Amino acid sequence: MYAPEPWLAGLRAAGVFEAREPEDFEGSVESSYEGRGSPRLLLLPGAVPLVVKTLRHGGLLGRILGPWYFGARRLRNTLALIEELRHEGVPTPAVAFARVRRVRGLSFLCRFELATEQIVASKHLLQFLREQPPWNVRRRVAEHLGRVVGNLHRLGVDHRDLNARNVLISDQGATLHIIDWEGSVRGAAPVSEQIAVSNLERLHRSLEKNQALPTGTRGREVWAFMRAYDQAAARDWWTKVDEKRRRTRGFHRWGWVLAGRRRREARN
Repeated sequence: MYAPEPWLAGLRAAGVFEAREPEDFEGSVESSYEGRGSPRLLLLPGAVPLVVKTLRHGGLLGRILGPWYFGARRLRNTLALIEELRHEGVPTPAVAFARVRRVRGLSFLCRFELATEQIVASKHLLQFLREQPPWNVRRRVAEHLGRVVGNLHRLGVDHRDLNARNVLISDQGATLHIIDWEGSVRGAAPVSEQIAVSNLERLHRSLEKNQALPTGTRGREVWAFMRAYDQAAARDWWTKVDEKRRRTRGFHRWGWVLAGRRRREARN
């Protein structure tokens, strides 16, 4: 169990140190947050609300193992990375607690809960764009995001799930936070061209999938982002991203169709 000292009393009162499920914590309520791990809100008296999520594998591994991990290395690495990034000035919420639960008799098999401070009145990037804010606000957000992602890459950080739902916007577009660092790594700085292009293409794909940007490569938001990411080489970077996007578009669109079919079947 990891928890900074200021949170200890409130977390104990909520039952976080006991063998409870997150939904059974005192002050735990459902949230509107999307994503793996069914995030919940934990409301502690006199404190910022906490977003509590159970870490889960993504993709095929998620279907097999769900929330179960072999050993606690993934959680330790995530905590260390978040602390490093906050120290470097990267906008990401502070961790309030992290909890490891082991299976009795199989101590190598673990489940993790991670709680971060809620960014109050925030929206993820897709929600923000769907509200169709004026161009000057969209440009400000695009430029801010470009600078943040460029800084991450210069620091050697590979955010392995950089997508629009992991970018939180608040204060009418004036504030931005990056979330969900599980599985991300920090290596040699700057990151390689392959990692940079993969991150940028994943982010753009999440916007394209949800039809959040103008079609084609002339969207003003795209160029505002790319120039802020790397003013000197914006066009070269976009050429590489667009090449990867075109190469993999068919594969990903089949995935989107299948995912949509699964969601419809689940609703029916």
